[in-house]
Amino acid sequence: MDEVVRTVNSAAQIATAGGVQHNTWAAGNAAVDAVLERNSVANLALQPADTDASVWVHTLYGNPRSSDLNAGNLSYGQNSKFYGLMMGGDKAWQTDHGTLRSGAAFHAGNGDSDSRGDVNATHNDFSFWGVTLYQNWNQDRWNLTGDVSLTQTSNDVDQKQPGWMEAGNKLKANVDGMLFSAGVRGEYLIETDVLDIIPHAGVRYNQLTTEAFDTKNGQDERVFHTDKGTQNIWQFPVGVKVAKTFALDSGWKMSTQANAGVVAVTGDRESQNTLRTVGISGSDTIRAEIMDDTAFNGQLGVKMQKDTMTFGVGYNVNASQHDTNQTMSATWSLAF
Repeated sequence: MDEVVRTVNSAAQIATAGGVQHNTWAAGNAAVDAVLERNSVANLALQPADTDASVWVHTLYGNPRSSDLNAGNLSYGQNSKFYGLMMGGDKAWQTDHGTLRSGAAFHAGNGDSDSRGDVNATHNDFSFWGVTLYQNWNQDRWNLTGDVSLTQTSNDVDQKQPGWMEAGNKLKANVDGMLFSAGVRGEYLIETDVLDIIPHAGVRYNQLTTEAFDTKNGQDERVFHTDKGTQNIWQFPVGVKVAKTFALDSGWKMSTQANAGVVAVTGDRESQNTLRTVGISGSDTIRAEIMDDTAFNGQLGVKMQKDTMTFGVGYNVNASQHDTNQTMSATWSLAF
């Protein structure tokens, strides 16, 4: 009987077990983090003189992992990885009240995810794409960045089934996800003889959507229909970045940077969807934990600049009670 209950509940939670919400969230946040990093006041020392426009490329690699989250009466998690590329451009101009920089970027990539925990083995091959618009304002020591970002994912999910189900050896579902995100972050530069200290704080609104989808058996017959679900999530990040820029004899500048912060999360941290069994009147509401209420962030990076070109590499980790999301990146920009 326990196996029957677990199999039915796993099937009902196929999107969550496949990491649709987690992977949409991770890919979208990676794009937002790239834009915020690009516009940080820590990079002012690397801005080439007599330039006001730039094009840039940012590679994305992520490894989100989660465990011991609740999906109904099951415990679940994921082990995911994704690869992507982000390309953007921006232009700055001077005003009487500081420097404004406006830009846009496009991101796209692919990944896969495998379930962990009590749910039946579930695999997800997904792709993502999206766009981010941003506006930066800088005056003396003050720096403010606002952005609006949209990330969409397409998820091909399959879940193994025992033979006694007489539904083939797996269930499958094609699920679309979307993350809309809008936020603002402020920074203040404190210069010392040793290094630059940059406290920062922000606020961000997110709408995480799981579109309606059908779950089908091995004979391509509809088993469940799951209605669209929407989560409204607020984040309140605060932290401190430190940076030090060195002038090298070869004409290069090198900037080493580190960041530590904490993010409070509130709103719909739990997904809620209405499930209907095909051929049976009635419906049921299924719920699952998606994220924790507090996360910690750490970041390390090195950037090199000469003439109008800048290169960089970075490592970022977001960790909470049930989630650990590591990302690595390489960046290149050309100013003119």
